[in-house]
Amino acid sequence: MIKASKKHAIFLVTWLVICLNVGAWEIVESTEYLNKNTEYSSLEIKSGASLTVSSGVQLTLKSSSKLHGELILEQGAQLELDFASAGTLDIYSSGVLRVNGSIDSRCRVFVKEGSASAYISDGKSNGGGSIVAAYCDFVSLGAQPNYKAIETWVSADSEGLIFTDCTFDKCAQIKHRYGLPKGAKQEFLRCKWTNSVEKPKSERKQYELWHILEVPSAFGSEGSIINCDFDKKIGFFNAADFVLEGNVFREGIQTYSHWCPKWKSFKGNFIQSMVDGIEMSISYGNKIEDCVFVKNSNSWNPHFIGVGLGSGKGSVSGSVFWFIAPKSSSKTLEGDGLMVGAAKEGTREENVFTIKNNIVLPNTNGLDHKNNLSCTLLTVLSKSSNSSIEVLNNTIFNGNTGGINLGETNPCEVGRIKQIRNNIFVGRNGDGYKIKNLGHTEVDVITYENTSHNASWDIAQGDLSSAKGYVNLKFSGTPTLGEYDIDDVNPDFANMTRTPYTWALSQGDQANINSVMDQLSCTNKITDLLAHIREGWRPQNLNFKASGNYNGELKDLGAVNLSGVRSVKSEAVEVSKNKSVEKINQGHKKPKKRAVISI
Repeated sequence: MIKASKKHAIFLVTWLVICLNVGAWEIVESTEYLNKNTEYSSLEIKSGASLTVSSGVQLTLKSSSKLHGELILEQGAQLELDFASAGTLDIYSSGVLRVNGSIDSRCRVFVKEGSASAYISDGKSNGGGSIVAAYCDFVSLGAQPNYKAIETWVSADSEGLIFTDCTFDKCAQIKHRYGLPKGAKQEFLRCKWTNSVEKPKSERKQYELWHILEVPSAFGSEGSIINCDFDKKIGFFNAADFVLEGNVFREGIQTYSHWCPKWKSFKGNFIQSMVDGIEMSISYGNKIEDCVFVKNSNSWNPHFIGVGLGSGKGSVSGSVFWFIAPKSSSKTLEGDGLMVGAAKEGTREENVFTIKNNIVLPNTNGLDHKNNLSCTLLTVLSKSSNSSIEVLNNTIFNGNTGGINLGETNPCEVGRIKQIRNNIFVGRNGDGYKIKNLGHTEVDVITYENTSHNASWDIAQGDLSSAKGYVNLKFSGTPTLGEYDIDDVNPDFANMTRTPYTWALSQGDQANINSVMDQLSCTNKITDLLAHIREGWRPQNLNFKASGNYNGELKDLGAVNLSGVRSVKSEAVEVSKNKSVEKINQGHKKPKKRAVISI
């Protein structure tokens, strides 16, 4: 018995030494504060209780822990996870991780180098996983075998998942377990991802979709990603009522038209796609505004955006399309900007897709290179009896092919084109067309009634004598296209060499894609970039002012209005005092050939 007692005493002493060195199992049942660096083998905060880690203090957890109450990090505080075996920090429905960093004193939540995999979880608790964090650096969350950084199940009764001015370095996936429900919040503002850890394709199940951030959400939820910067592709599926504005996507964004309910806003995003095919496929009813789409795929036939399924009126407006890595070969470059298909249900009048005020730039081969096409603005490949398309006030640089291509592979039917008006088609050395039939366009798809008031400069003639740039189109009678078109008149763009690269140079940076994205990172500077490009592609020739027509209303031609330039009519009156100038009709009629009024 004595020997046994001695053994027991030795065991107790050893256990106490381990506890003192490794840290205790800590249970917090009230309001407590940590004012010095502390290590716990495990932590549990009870519901209604809180533990505050004071400014500059580090809390280390050595194994999986549970938050039913609040864990609060004050300015400059750190939370270290140093696990011997894979585990989680579980935040239950009554719990929250609250991080109160500042711009001058950031917080840090990190997995120690050499630790087993650790990540933040909802504890499989409905309503769990709430995090409210500002100015915090999250580092090394998630690795093999789960590749999860944050798994949340926040609900309308939770505080939500809210990150402001945070960074995620060497982190794996962030995802809501079942999709953000009605009334729940998920917000990312000015957050940046670097060195993200992706789940290897060899470890994914067949057909498994996996992205560093996925944001499925229900109608009535409050989801937003604003002014963030992603180093890897994100998944933007089933993102109902979502707001996506001012972000940089360095390796693309994946959407599918069959998982594309109506979002609230998709605006001001810079999206670089690294693959040749379509990554973004959206549905009718959704709108994209003021974005920059870049293809960097070292290919010869990039595809930018697909449209199909869904219902209602949708659009892409005010955006820029640019191909920066054309494949070096003797093969003629192709490329498709928007490929518009059929809606899921409804009629042509209900399902109208509008393409308006966009600019298609020459690719990085430059203005004077023969293979300088980025893409068509529109390609109609799929047939549809329940939708229509209008193409209004775009500026389209198009070498080799049509600015608009119809009837590729499948019929483009009568009624499919609602209107094509007020666009400027720009070629180089007499190359490219306005509209081209690729073989399957029906008779009278393009007519005088739906296609007029377009302009061209330095493109090919095409096969009509009455109008320039129309190729292989079929007509039931003598075509009358082109009566109000302006052809062979130089728009006199302010600076056609302007691209995102020239904007980066204007910011004191280098002319490459990473510099562009670095300048845009976590800012609102996309508006400056778009203004820079638009000013370069603003026509200076007065013949393009108020020379378009939309439902009887006069419009300037092209994507950018002739801001600050007086109307053609008033200018013509002044010029006519000194020399003869053709009378310019401001109504529905004007002569085919007109004097060029210089400014």
